[in-house]
Amino acid sequence: MKSISLGCLSGLALCAAPALAQDTVLKNDFLVNGGTVAIQAGFIAREAGVSLFRMPASPAGQFQVKRVLIFWKSLFPPPGAAPVIQDSVSVWLPLGGPNGTRPQNRIFESDPPQLIDGFLNEFPFEQMNPPILVNAGSNFFAGLVFSEPPNPFAGPSLVTDTAGCQPGTSWVLDNGITWTDLCTYRDFLGRPPSGTFVIRVVVAPYVVPQPLCFVDFNNDGFLTQEDLSGFLTAVLDESVPPGPSGTNRNPCPAALPPYGTLGYAADYNRDCTFNQEDLSGFITEYFGQTEQPSGCVPG
Repeated sequence: MKSISLGCLSGLALCAAPALAQDTVLKNDFLVNGGTVAIQAGFIAREAGVSLFRMPASPAGQFQVKRVLIFWKSLFPPPGAAPVIQDSVSVWLPLGGPNGTRPQNRIFESDPPQLIDGFLNEFPFEQMNPPILVNAGSNFFAGLVFSEPPNPFAGPSLVTDTAGCQPGTSWVLDNGITWTDLCTYRDFLGRPPSGTFVIRVVVAPYVVPQPLCFVDFNNDGFLTQEDLSGFLTAVLDESVPPGPSGTNRNPCPAALPPYGTLGYAADYNRDCTFNQEDLSGFITEYFGQTEQPSGCVPG
């Protein structure tokens, strides 16, 4: 990325639905309606601009990333530049564990998004299956991956506020290879970027939807021999398949990835351990539901 900053006023128009009571909006920027932004137009294809966020602490254990909001602006007068389709809106976990401050592992990549000039564009992801989950109290990153470079003289592109660059909060995937702190860039006059990326996320505590029939292992709504064979296959699989499944959708936050967010597919008693109790419990319930269905629909 070349450091090319283009200043302009912001209308901060929202293409976004209002947040619900349980939703939390996370942001690093200080932009207000009518404030000034700097267009960061030095991106090339395969580069990304992302912001660091920290999930709130919560007994819920995990939060769902429901929406990502990205301010996209040019110097062109209204109605602005034509809509642009870029590579993806993506979410990353940090290098070095939950308190890391540098992106590393991408856990979500959207279809190519369309961005509209002059708007805080909203991208809803709450209906994703599986959901985008991050442990409570952990760091994560969200932002935009470019497939088309912006016009270097006018944008549109990602913007920063003008409240001063906050080290460690905004990152660039330089040349599509190396993560670099935005604050380390300099323009041709030797000045750092004016502020922090205007990228925001809406999150909410994640409530695990529980199935009505815990022995419907393949989660197709019917209890059949396929569920029994599927569970036994998972039990015997030395790779220990992760969830979610019709038997278990609970995360195990203390476990190593991917079980920390996905849990164990064959953890019948949902205690985050995988042993003989799960096998005997499943088989007992399976044959009981086969003979006298209660909550399960025979296939």
